[in-house]
Amino acid sequence: MGIEDFAAAADDFGHIVHRLPSAVIKPADTADVIAALKLGLPVVARGHGHTTGGQAQSAGGIVLDMTGMATVHDVADDRITVDAGCTWRSVLAAAPGRTPPVLTDYLAVTVGGTLSAGGIGGTSHRYGVQTDNVLALNVVRHDGTEVACSPTVEPDVFHQALAGYGKAGIIMRATLRLIPAPAMVRRHVLHCPTAAARAADQRKLIAANEFAHVQGQIIAGEDGWLHLLEVGAYDSDDDTLGGETTDLSYVEFADRLADGEAFLRQTGEWLHPHPWWNAFLPDSTVDDFMARLLDNLTPAALGPSGLVLTYPIHTAPLHTPQFLVPSEPVVWLVALLRTATQEELTNMLADNDYWYDEAISAGGTIYPIGTLPTARPAP
Repeated sequence: MGIEDFAAAADDFGHIVHRLPSAVIKPADTADVIAALKLGLPVVARGHGHTTGGQAQSAGGIVLDMTGMATVHDVADDRITVDAGCTWRSVLAAAPGRTPPVLTDYLAVTVGGTLSAGGIGGTSHRYGVQTDNVLALNVVRHDGTEVACSPTVEPDVFHQALAGYGKAGIIMRATLRLIPAPAMVRRHVLHCPTAAARAADQRKLIAANEFAHVQGQIIAGEDGWLHLLEVGAYDSDDDTLGGETTDLSYVEFADRLADGEAFLRQTGEWLHPHPWWNAFLPDSTVDDFMARLLDNLTPAALGPSGLVLTYPIHTAPLHTPQFLVPSEPVVWLVALLRTATQEELTNMLADNDYWYDEAISAGGTIYPIGTLPTARPAP
């Protein structure tokens, strides 16, 4: 590995935390991973490094670049088995007409990466998170032993690995549930007058369970906040929901952020610091929390490419023991996604710390994929 590999391993999408490892290893197979674990240094697995708080870095340790392990091993009507280094984009490509029940908004992240965290998407109100839809895993534990596990075979290892942030070992391979994919998606984007109206509409939509994809977005407008509701209607041309509509193939809809990535790479913002903030709020406190957040956050502080995402999800489909959310029937992921200049970064990080404390005071939990509170270590 060269200097560029070490520089990449000491960085991530956040471009905020930089921890230099002693070694970067790109394993070709399980034996390489076991050999790395036997070297006696801390080992961290890394996919494409889309976290923003140094979660896939290892100061003085070993970073395993898992992206070379990206083989699709088996595809059936109801399941697919892939290496941890496969992206969700490659999972979709390998199973035409089928889909995992839950996809993250951005498909260029790895299977192993999101299964180590949880993995939430616009369909999570119906199907839970990505870890709730895993049928089996192959895990190499930190003692160098490989374990094939599932809910019924070595269940302790299985449940410790999912959303375990690597504490149980390295996820090597996963068998994922598949369901039929729609041929097309009618994407509705509705403008809501207030945050309260947007939240009320989201509650109604997930309670009715008529639409597979439901996501709220808040962006900066010319005269203040714009409250948007994005709804994906699968295999339906019903226009009763209204709003701005676009018909897309399922793959186009699932990979809709690809154009945005290309734009941000072109402008250079992709390489700027991203002090992203993620927490789960109980339904009983989220409206008050959002009102205070938006009262204190200015459109200028959010920035032209920044946004706030809100996902309401039922907790009944959540079965991953290590995926921690408030204990109410409905919880909300609130994600504050901002791009900073170096001059803005210190204030944004302090701002994030304040709102993490406020979220916890409101009965929330931190989703530790973003830029973590500075007083807390990475998971």
